Amino acid sequence: SLWSAGVTFPTANTCGGVFTDTGDSTGQYSNNENYTVTYCPDGPTDQVQATFTAFNTEATWDKLFVFNGNSTAAPKYASTNPIGNGPTQYGTGGWWGDLTGNLPGPFLAQNPSGCLTFAFVSDGGGTYDGWIANIACSPIPTCVTPYNTAITGVTSSGASLSWTNNSSLSYDYEVRTSGAAGSGAAGLVLSGNVTIGPVALAL
Repeated sequence: SLWSAGVTFPTANTCGGVFTDTGDSTGQYSNNENYTVTYCPDGPTDQVQATFTAFNTEATWDKLFVFNGNSTAAPKYASTNPIGNGPTQYGTGGWWGDLTGNLPGPFLAQNPSGCLTFAFVSDGGGTYDGWIANIACSPIPTCVTPYNTAITGVTSSGASLSWTNNSSLSYDYEVRTSGAAGSGAAGLVLSGNVTIGPVALAL
């Protein structure tokens, strides 16, 4: 049988570069693509951040997935999109369409490896300009903000606070009627420290 057309993609990925689709910054990606790219920091005390400056793929068909870790087994930084059409091996949460006015991210690696992984799949018809993202590294802060925070089961006497655990050893939380976090006793209703979520808040 005949060989299919080759696909060029980046391999050695560290900080200070530009992440684009296979068409680079001036061309378009190809049909039937399926590849992953992982960016890791130059040192163990840094974390990767990806900031997109352009994004345009075929809506529902050509999808970029973002994973908070060094492989596609890591938790996703997911969009609100459903599974869509075409290749579906990564499930829901892919980024697609013309997002010029509402760019994805920025995405910050909040995991022990400090890495971000991207997976892209396209179908067999219709290609677009793809994306451009700046890849930078910064020192891991001493206090890492959790992500995917959610409050559920709200009643007059309590609620459940959950989040995706990152590389932090513990988490501080506050329930307030006024004032900024950590601003003192005025407006503070409840506070605590836990090593892992979720937390049942009894008010």
